Amino acid sequence: MSTLASLTLIVSACSSTSPQSASSSHSDSPGSDGGASADVSYAPPTTAAVGSYQAEDKLCPLLDQSRLREAFGKVTIAQDQIRTMSGAQVMSCTLTAGHFADGLVVSAIAEVGSTGSGREMFENLRQVQMGDGPIVDIEGTGAAAYTYVDDLTGTHLVTYDGNLYLTLAAVPLEPTATVPNDVIDHLTRLADSVLSGLRR
Repeated sequence: MSTLASLTLIVSACSSTSPQSASSSHSDSPGSDGGASADVSYAPPTTAAVGSYQAEDKLCPLLDQSRLREAFGKVTIAQDQIRTMSGAQVMSCTLTAGHFADGLVVSAIAEVGSTGSGREMFENLRQVQMGDGPIVDIEGTGAAAYTYVDDLTGTHLVTYDGNLYLTLAAVPLEPTATVPNDVIDHLTRLADSVLSGLRR
């Protein structure tokens, strides 16, 4: 898949499958050797996620932007909205960090649905992404999380907990610019702040 939005929209078409993956730490980077064989020993969480989440009118204020400001000098909100899709509340936020030559566009999409919906979307769409390229599973964010890199849409982090499914992405403002080495750390911090801000 080439975009976060398209991945989210096809979940209803995905059949239930037995998820596969492995665990690594936040320090693992997408596209490393571990990503290619990441699903060999994966097993889904054996206990149900305990988080319960509620949508808010604005997603951007929930994102911890402090680290982005430290790294890039400024952060500007480009878009912040909420909509209802298939009975779920879908919040989206797009930020620009820094200047054109060395800045990033950071996007977040948080979907709050019925009980257990986060895990269903995560496991189905994880299978879809595995067919498109390597993923790297990480620990410590949500009930489960993974990262991957798309040539067009940048570096992605995907996680879930309870009834929340969350995706984040970062892509350079300048198409030929290099993505910072710590981009996963930035996305992880943003994801953790959204999980904290929406949890009830």
